[in-house]
Amino acid sequence: MTVTPQAPSFGSARVPSGTSSYQGLSMASSPQTERAGGLRFAQDAEKQKTRETEDETSPSMEIVPWRMRERMKTMDVALVLCLNIGTDPPDVEKSTPCARKECWVDPFSMPAKKAIETIGNTLQSQYERWQPRARYKQSLDPTVEKIRELCVNRRRLAKHDRVLFHYNGHGVPRPTQNGEVWVFNKSYTQYIPLLVYDLQSWVGTPSIYVFDCSAAGVLLSHFTTPPSTPTASNGRTASSVAK
Repeated sequence: MTVTPQAPSFGSARVPSGTSSYQGLSMASSPQTERAGGLRFAQDAEKQKTRETEDETSPSMEIVPWRMRERMKTMDVALVLCLNIGTDPPDVEKSTPCARKECWVDPFSMPAKKAIETIGNTLQSQYERWQPRARYKQSLDPTVEKIRELCVNRRRLAKHDRVLFHYNGHGVPRPTQNGEVWVFNKSYTQYIPLLVYDLQSWVGTPSIYVFDCSAAGVLLSHFTTPPSTPTASNGRTASSVAK
């Protein structure tokens, strides 16, 4: 019997059908790895359970609605401008150059009386673009009594609607730590302090305030806190106007 030698085959080994070709790459598990895997999964399950328990016991965040429940109309607007064009307040040191325009109007491009009237009308026209049906009233370089009269009349006309009070104080000293803004006396020789606590009692509620002046933030707390010394204003009741 003759035996014919055959060359060795270098082809890939045949894999029986029905078995996966990746079985040879699987890592053989040991008791240690099985115990480690089981411990890891047990720890993950415990963490998930702890999170769910904390979510159930933690107080839920209260969502406060910010939208107004009822629409409120702003039908009366008081525009108060304390500019005293041509006279800078004593606590202001203007650099050169500096911003001079009020409502995009150069107050030094025309006589002072005409300039403040033009600025007042321009400010009113800007508000009219937002609320054309509102009733507007200007008070230019006013006294305390004129502001009180203006606010009381606006509230009387507005009834239960909102009143908007706009104050421009670019021609007077900055607000005081006692919660005061400045206006004028009748002869324009003194700056007279006006408590915002008194102001809000004249304007009433509902209302909205716009203070276009330096350091307006110091006034916020004084809307809810009565003044300790109503007649005091940084140790003085009035300040002279430099001419």
